[in-house]
Amino acid sequence: MLVDLYLRDREVVVFGGGNEAELKILKVFDDGAKVTAVSKTFTKKISSLAKKGKIRTIEYDLENGYAPLKNRLGKLYVVFLATDDVRLNKLGVDFAKSLGAIVCVVDTPELCDFAMPAIAKVGKIRIGITTGGGSPIIAKLLRQRIEDLLTEEDLIHLELQEYARKKIRPKISEFPSRKKFLWKIVEDGRIQSLIKERKLQQAKLLVDRMIERVA
Repeated sequence: MLVDLYLRDREVVVFGGGNEAELKILKVFDDGAKVTAVSKTFTKKISSLAKKGKIRTIEYDLENGYAPLKNRLGKLYVVFLATDDVRLNKLGVDFAKSLGAIVCVVDTPELCDFAMPAIAKVGKIRIGITTGGGSPIIAKLLRQRIEDLLTEEDLIHLELQEYARKKIRPKISEFPSRKKFLWKIVEDGRIQSLIKERKLQQAKLLVDRMIERVA
């Protein structure tokens, strides 16, 4: 089951400072997480993010064990075990869960609470692609195809729906009725024409008139 974790302002720790750790850090940082990376050494990119104050790093040799880090980390939301040592990754699972975190272990799906799908990103749209652990390479190729398929019209549709949802909520309290109204917007020929012409503001005005007619 694909689940979209809301990471904004959540505490996330990445154990590891290599390329795999960097990939995980960039993904969760992009989602607004408060990131701490723990490793003996770090890539240039990770070090640069730390110097700019965007993430926190703790220089620590995990060969000394995870337990001494407990008071420095506190309660966590998500932990990624992304060292270059499979043994160290496995040893970190119980420690991470003792801090209240859900866990993702690089290239060891049987130890994971969740997996990170390939994410197609265009504007605010996010589409997750997973192969069930079968092939990250194929997931990446599919992500690239999907990003090529998404258009400016899709982004305008999204912005218009977001606008309409906020405006209609005070007028229609029941979710089924709101959903029915939002589908009317999708199916309205006049609105579709305005979207194709990239006339978002005019489409919003038309939505406003539709909302005014709601009893």
